[in-house]
Amino acid sequence: MDASIAYHLLELPDKADPATIEAAFKKKRNELDNLIAQAATEELKEKYRSAVAELAEARRMALADIRDRKISLFLGIAAVLLFFLAIHENSIPVAATIPQGSSSHEIRKQSEAGKRAPEENAAKVQGNIFQAGKKEWSVGRNNISWDETQAWSNGLGDGWHTPTKAELKQLFDEVGKKSAIGKDFGWAEARDASSAWTFCFKNGVEKWQARNYSNRNLRALAVRSR
Repeated sequence: MDASIAYHLLELPDKADPATIEAAFKKKRNELDNLIAQAATEELKEKYRSAVAELAEARRMALADIRDRKISLFLGIAAVLLFFLAIHENSIPVAATIPQGSSSHEIRKQSEAGKRAPEENAAKVQGNIFQAGKKEWSVGRNNISWDETQAWSNGLGDGWHTPTKAELKQLFDEVGKKSAIGKDFGWAEARDASSAWTFCFKNGVEKWQARNYSNRNLRALAVRSR
């Protein structure tokens, strides 16, 4: 017996609430009990008893249908919340233009658990330029594409260049979020002719984007040896 037949036997509309189902079952059960008591033959009584059993099954199926609907609703809401939480915690929006035949691809490389630089190793910030380890870093503007980042870093001259993923990973291991970069993403080296790598200073995640992509949380970075 499916749910629609169950509601029909109880003479109820679909999606009735549990209290309505119980009231309808009790009413029809009382009616059948009276018919059993008044039946003139054993055959007729058995017929009404079968109807009681069928009514009980209809009640069970209707209540199960309500339970399943609630579970489905809960799982749907949970899936939506987890989806938006994942976006908030681990990613920036997918580029409007992705290389043909490709999809946004994320490579997670979390730094070792608990590995963070002590307070004395925090980057020494001087405006948008700071020093960390044996390198000097310059923090450019955000909402900038990879090609624009290349033009900016090369234009600085004197050994400045767009950092590699390895250099950004090393910086993250040394200073974490304690730099002028904060929790933003930064452009790294090219991945291929139409995409490039980015690195997130909030959680150490690497991912690639189209080279013409820009976002308010994605900024230009430059580095040089001291």
